[in-house]
Amino acid sequence: MRVGYDGSKNPNWKGGYPDKCTQCGTKIWIKPSRAHKTRHFCSKECSFKWQSENIRGEKTSGWKGGQIQKTCSLCGTAFYIQKSQAQRGEGKYCGRECFSKSRVTSIESKCKYCGKKIVVEKNQIGDKSFCSYECKSKSQIKRLSVKCIICGRATEKPLAQYMRNATKRFVCSKECFSTLMSGSSNPSWRNGKSFEPYTASFTEALKEYIRNRDDGRCMVCYIKHEDGKKKFPVHHVDYDKSNCDVLNLITLCPSCHGKTTKDRQIWIQFFKQVIETLYGNSARKAM
Repeated sequence: MRVGYDGSKNPNWKGGYPDKCTQCGTKIWIKPSRAHKTRHFCSKECSFKWQSENIRGEKTSGWKGGQIQKTCSLCGTAFYIQKSQAQRGEGKYCGRECFSKSRVTSIESKCKYCGKKIVVEKNQIGDKSFCSYECKSKSQIKRLSVKCIICGRATEKPLAQYMRNATKRFVCSKECFSTLMSGSSNPSWRNGKSFEPYTASFTEALKEYIRNRDDGRCMVCYIKHEDGKKKFPVHHVDYDKSNCDVLNLITLCPSCHGKTTKDRQIWIQFFKQVIETLYGNSARKAM
């Protein structure tokens, strides 16, 4: 019998009946209001344990025939579901994974422009036929088939690019373009003049004098040289490496120096005007 629950010793005692716990057999007192019930328990644990052992399967009031065996329509695995679920039309797949796979309606295709393999929905075969927006836009541009002037391989070029090209000289790759623009094929070719060595008079002291004369600035963009960085190059105004006259030398930054490879006559006139305006003959006298 539980401690503190021995009937008449309880201050709220209103009469009762002795009985035993249906699960464990412990002696208990039950209230008169519960005497009509056939099962009594000493605790909730005993009540739950008895229900788990005796009220399950066919013994429950809601028994509807139990589970039935079904076969997954996708992978063929056998599984069990409630009979009521089968009556509602459920139980076609063994789990969520097979259900998700059954909903996929995509197929493998190829990009119409580059041939890359892609996966598209069946209802989007006509609309989604490209692997990216870039391929789709390229496919909508009118193109002409031309031959590479270096290797002779056929390549396609946009019609607008073909019309803009006055020489109608096309290449198929960066390698062929590099070959085209090297040596005498380059429009800036000057019979290999850039490969000629500098004269002995073009010394480091002379270059330093020109940089100090120009205040360490580029005479085109006027950017000033920063300490600790590579020194600015000294440029020959007339592109003649043997002419090391101080009025034929000018300081340029690497960026502007690279721009002088084109339109040489225009740069020559510009540099001469700059030197004449800033220095005149004073630079030669100071030297």
